Amino acid sequence: LVSYVWAGIGCTFSVVILFTLFWERFHGRAALVTIVTGLLFTVFWISGGFEQHYRVTSAKTLFLVEQGVLEQHEASLYDEMEGRKYISASAFESDLLELLGEESTGPGVQPGESVRERLPAMVSSYTEKGIPARLLTFFVALGVAIASTFLLKKREHKVI
Repeated sequence: LVSYVWAGIGCTFSVVILFTLFWERFHGRAALVTIVTGLLFTVFWISGGFEQHYRVTSAKTLFLVEQGVLEQHEASLYDEMEGRKYISASAFESDLLELLGEESTGPGVQPGESVRERLPAMVSSYTEKGIPARLLTFFVALGVAIASTFLLKKREHKVI
């Protein structure tokens, strides 16, 4: 939610405010096009998993085995999930719980330590970061603001 607010509203409106204050040629129609484009782009970028997603890779699974977070018998179960892209952490967590079961035990797992207790370490290990929406939305809004200023005609007001 915070990503949507900072990127969609903060970065989009910062371009509009700066251009409104410092560029006389910037006009209302260009501002509206910039705002709508910035908000839609933000929703597309974050909802599409381009900012952050979760993906199981064999290298990360091997790392978790070496660190004692996963057992070797659990790591072999991850082959089934390899390459899948998960946009939300909750979907990824539910697939992990379904795959491993609630009570997975092995030689390195502490007695009474459930999969749920190790889940945060597993999820954070498989997180892949993309280009932040805040950065990209700012540049998209900047480009749209400049282009729309030159391409759209300023609405003329008739004085009676």
